[in-house]
Amino acid sequence: MTASDRAGCLFRTTVAAAGAGLRVDVYLADEVGLANRSQLRGRLQKLQVNGAAAKLSRRLQQGDLVEAELAPPPPSRATAEPIPLVVIYEDDDVLVVDKPSGMAVHPGSGRHSGTLVNALLHHVGSLGERFDEPLRPGIVHRLDMDTSGVMIVAKHPRAHADLADQFRRRTVRKTYLAWVLGRPVPPIGRIDTHLARDPRHPLRFRVSSGAAPRARRAVTRYRLRATLSERSLLLLRPLTGRTHQLRVHCSWRALPIAGDPLYGSAQSRSAAPRLMLHARHLRIRLPGQVEPTLFSSPPPEPFPTWRAAAEVT
Repeated sequence: MTASDRAGCLFRTTVAAAGAGLRVDVYLADEVGLANRSQLRGRLQKLQVNGAAAKLSRRLQQGDLVEAELAPPPPSRATAEPIPLVVIYEDDDVLVVDKPSGMAVHPGSGRHSGTLVNALLHHVGSLGERFDEPLRPGIVHRLDMDTSGVMIVAKHPRAHADLADQFRRRTVRKTYLAWVLGRPVPPIGRIDTHLARDPRHPLRFRVSSGAAPRARRAVTRYRLRATLSERSLLLLRPLTGRTHQLRVHCSWRALPIAGDPLYGSAQSRSAAPRLMLHARHLRIRLPGQVEPTLFSSPPPEPFPTWRAAAEVT
């Protein structure tokens, strides 16, 4: 099968000896080269092993017949879409927006429209022409799709380099609000661990030893702000910027964030209609400025409702 044949059709392969014991996604990505694992998750429409439906996590044996039907690959460039944006601040260099929960930052993993990038390309008409990143023009940092709050975007490469350097040197200060189940002990503290990808779940990360493959140090400061029944409102400040860091740290401390579909318990997942994690403040120096500027995003519903009913500490 040629590379062009692999786009949007059925792929068949018989597992060779080198593939015995591997997961299906690892075999198709690393041994066959069909697509990387992220692309497989986003494009996979049907998967069978020896004629029976299977999951990407299935372990293979030599001689297994694997059949994978993939959707066509995503477009190589994002397109402009007239999606409303809540603009907190804008000048010739940057755009600061209030990203809603449920909006992905950029296309990927089977999602090709409705993202922040699609909205940005409509708001700043020439944005896509200024960057070499066709799917992430101007993106300096990210929020999880279900996390809401303040984000800054660069309008041109010079501004992007300046902002990215500040994130790299960790001079940017970010604070989040999170409603969690349980109450932290002590009420003010610091979580300092290493995080690595969870080998049992391709979308998750977990606390691991520093010796684990690709483990990276993750540090979060927290402070208890309010309590409501079995819930606590935490102020979180990540000192590092690891993927899912705050969600993993809260879950690891037995304080799962309410509404978290990936790291929560059954009780915490049903405790809120959305992930109760909100990027409240972003303190960063704008290009050309000497002193940093603080940008804020007001907490959306149901944050204020819960806070009003809480015992404030």
